[in-house]
Amino acid sequence: MRFTLSFLMLLMSSCRNANVVVSGIRSEFSGRMTSADGHAECLGTEAVGGFCPDGSIYLGTAFSTMYAVTQAGCDAGGCTGSDYISTFWAPPGSPLSYTNFGINSVNGFSNTNTMALNSSGAAMYCQGLNTGGHTDWYLPSQQEMAALILNYNSAGGTAANFVNQFYWTSSETGSLTANRVNWVTGGVQNTNKASANYLRCIRQVTYIFSN
Repeated sequence: MRFTLSFLMLLMSSCRNANVVVSGIRSEFSGRMTSADGHAECLGTEAVGGFCPDGSIYLGTAFSTMYAVTQAGCDAGGCTGSDYISTFWAPPGSPLSYTNFGINSVNGFSNTNTMALNSSGAAMYCQGLNTGGHTDWYLPSQQEMAALILNYNSAGGTAANFVNQFYWTSSETGSLTANRVNWVTGGVQNTNKASANYLRCIRQVTYIFSN
């Protein structure tokens, strides 16, 4: 969504004495914006597939929201630049490994919360990630990944350094299965939750306007 300069001036004038959280806005007022958690943020003026000021990679807009993805191989020790096979969607014996929770919303953030509450290693990995100064990372839904892959590939992006392998989504397909998606080709596979796959976390870009 693009706001005109006059509208943004009116918005900032009317909110002179308060902070206003706005998600997914491109703006000429980038110098007056921070993320909702107070750290550097993507401005929305970056090329899709390019680096944001916080070191994440901008993936453009989908579902009226701007998105960013982590660099490759991020964990508590930093980002290595290379993705690796990671944890289970649901390890054997956990509630998620045999119960259909109906986790198939387009909202990966909500999916991830439900998964983490039920001991999903993939979800807890994203929720525990602190990179670029942000802690609001989550496992994308299949729908989010499909839209963001289209954005990224259409722009010819290379910075994210995805490998030609399958990555977990937060979209469940049955009591024992969930979807994984190839970040390079966009291919989708329905696979057992107890298998280990690659992981990459995303977040929604959110600004605070302040005087």
